[in-house]
Amino acid sequence: MNQLSPPAGPKPISDRPRLQDGLDLQRIGDFANAEAIYDAILAGSPHDGIARTLKGLVWCQTDRFESGLQMIRDVAETSNYALSHFSLGEVLAERGRLTEAVAAFRKSIARQPTVLATHIALGRALAALGDHAGAAASYRDALLLDPNDPEPYLCTGMLLRQIGRPHDGLAHLQEAVALGPRRPDAWAALGNAFMALQRPDAAAESFGQEILLTPTAAGAHLHLGDARQRQRDHAAARRCYDRAIELAPDLPEAHCHLSNALYDLGLLTGALAAAETAMTLRPDYADAHSNRGNALLALERYDEAEAAYRNAIRICPDMAAFHSNLGSVLTAQRRLPEALAAQRQALALDPDFVDARYNHAFSLLLDGQFDPGWSLYEARWELPWNPPRPFSQPRWNGEPLTGRTILLHAEQGLGDMLQMARYIPMVAARGGHIILEVHQPLVRLFAGIPGAGTVLPLGGQLPPFDLHCPMFSLPLVFHTQPGTIPATPYLATGQSGRDRPAPPRADVGFRVGLVWAGNDGLGRHVNHARSIDLAQLAPLATVPNIKLYSLQKDPTPESAAIAGGLGITDLMAGVVDFADTAAIVAELDLVISVDTSVAHLAAGMGKSVWLLSRYRGCWRWMIGRDDSPWYPSLRVYRQSRPEDWAPVIGRVANDLYNFQIP
Repeated sequence: MNQLSPPAGPKPISDRPRLQDGLDLQRIGDFANAEAIYDAILAGSPHDGIARTLKGLVWCQTDRFESGLQMIRDVAETSNYALSHFSLGEVLAERGRLTEAVAAFRKSIARQPTVLATHIALGRALAALGDHAGAAASYRDALLLDPNDPEPYLCTGMLLRQIGRPHDGLAHLQEAVALGPRRPDAWAALGNAFMALQRPDAAAESFGQEILLTPTAAGAHLHLGDARQRQRDHAAARRCYDRAIELAPDLPEAHCHLSNALYDLGLLTGALAAAETAMTLRPDYADAHSNRGNALLALERYDEAEAAYRNAIRICPDMAAFHSNLGSVLTAQRRLPEALAAQRQALALDPDFVDARYNHAFSLLLDGQFDPGWSLYEARWELPWNPPRPFSQPRWNGEPLTGRTILLHAEQGLGDMLQMARYIPMVAARGGHIILEVHQPLVRLFAGIPGAGTVLPLGGQLPPFDLHCPMFSLPLVFHTQPGTIPATPYLATGQSGRDRPAPPRADVGFRVGLVWAGNDGLGRHVNHARSIDLAQLAPLATVPNIKLYSLQKDPTPESAAIAGGLGITDLMAGVVDFADTAAIVAELDLVISVDTSVAHLAAGMGKSVWLLSRYRGCWRWMIGRDDSPWYPSLRVYRQSRPEDWAPVIGRVANDLYNFQIP
C-alpha cells in the first residue's frame, strides 16, 4: 500500500517530548519504535486522543489498516480533535473513499478552520471527485490563510490544467515556483503546464530546474526526456530516458517513453525491445502495447502489430489513439473498410484528436474519397511539429483574385511540391499575380510553369502579398476528385545550362534512368522500406537494347561501385537542382524509380515512369490499380509482400524486354 505521510494538518495539542519523538520516528518509517512510544503514553493516559490517533496511523501504515482506521474513527467520533478528523480523512482518501474523506476534512475544518493543510487536503479530495468548483474554493480558502505559501498556487494551477485551462493555471504555477523555488514538484507542475501549452522549450527549462533539485529522481529525468521528445530532439530524449532507467530500472514509464525516442531515431529493434520491457514490468500497460505495435508496424510485421494494438484497446478501450493506430495497420494491410471503421471509432471517442483526423485523411484519400479526405488533411496544421505559417494576410479559399497578389508557399517534401505544381496555372487563371515560394532546388524549374509569376526560395524575404495558400491545400481549394485531377504534363525542361547527357539515339536502344533510394526526410524506417539495394536491380542490366543511367543524387560509395559494375552511367555529377535533372530526364525514354521526387518530376513532364512501390504504399497511388490518376504516364509496380522486391524487379525486367516508347 502507499505510505501515508505523518500528520501535516492540525498540530497535536501536547508539549510532551515523547510524542514528538514518536512523530519523528514515524516520519522516517521506524513504525515499531514509534508505536512503542505511543503505547507508553497510552499506558499512563489510556484515553489520550492524540496518541491513539497517531498509533492508528502507524497501524494504517503497516499491515493493520482496518484496525487503524477504526481506532482513528473512534477518536474522531468521541473527541473534538481536529487532528483526528484530518487523519481520518487522509487514510480514507488514501484508500479512495473520497466522499467519506471529504466529510472528515470538513469536520476538521469546523473544529480548527485556520489550518492551511486541511483546506488543501479537502480541495484534493473534491478535485478527485470531480467537484472542481469546490476544490477551487478550498484552495482559495487556503490562499487567504497564507498568501505566501506556494501550496495553494500549486494546487490551483494543477487543477486548472486538469480541467483544460492550462493558460489560466500557468500564472498560479509560476507564482508557486517564485514562492517555493526549492520545490521540485512545483517545477515539475510548471513544466507539465508548458507541455500542455505546446511550449516544450519552456517545459525543458522547468524540468531542468527539477533535476537540479533532485538529480537522482528518475521521474525528473523522465519529464525532461518528454520535453526533449516534444522538441524533436530524440537523441537528447534518449539520453534522459537512459538516465531515468539507470536510476530506476523497474520504472515502466521510462522504458515505454524510451521506445518512442528510439522509434523516432529509426532504431526500431531497440524501440520494440524497450516497449516489451515496459510490458514485462507492467503487463497491463496499454501505452507499451501500443508502442510495441508502432515498432512492429514500421518493421512491416503487420499481423503482430495488429495484435499489439488490439491488446492496447482491450486494456484501455476508450483511448482514441489506440483505435487510430489500429486503423493505420489495417490500412497497411489494405483492409480499408476495417481501417476506416477503426478511425471513425477513434474520432467518436475524441473528435478533436489531431492524429486520428490526420490518419483518417490518408485512408480516405487512399480509398478515393477525396472530399472528406482533403478536408481532414487540413488537420496537419494542428500537429505540434507542423504549425501554420504566422501570416496576417487571409487564407485563400478559391475566390477570384481580381488582380490581387497571392503567395503560394511550399510545405512538406520536394516530391509533394512537384505533385502540387500542376495547380499553379489554375491559380493564375483566377486573375491575380502569384508569388511562389518553394525549396531552392525547385526555383528554376518552377519558374518555367505558366503563371508562376515571381518564384522565390523558401525562407527568404517575401514581397508584399494580399492572400496566401499552402501548396498542398490547393486540391481542397479546387475540390479535386480522382476524375478531375489536372493530369496533363505541366513541367518543362527549361534552360539548365547543361550539355545533353545521353549518347545519340543511334548508338543505343532505349535509355532508362534509375533511382533506387530516397532520403530520410520521411523518417529512416520509411525510407528504408521504400528504397532498394541497387544490387537487386541487376536483372535490369541484362535486358538487351537497354542503356541504364543513374539519376540517383549523392549515391553511397557502395552503390556507386555496384552501378559501375552493372554498366550504369552516372549522369548526376554537377547537378545542382531539378532544372538540371529535368534536362537529363528529357533525354531519356523511361524512368524507373522508387517512390521519390524524381518519379514526380519525370511523370510531371509526361515521361514514362515505372514506380516501384513498397507494400505499404503512399496514399497517392491508391489501392488495386497499376495506373495513377495523378500521372497518366506512370505505371505502379507494387510489392505483394513486405520487403520482397524480387518479384517486382522480375516483372519490371520482363516488361523492359517488350518496352516501346508511347
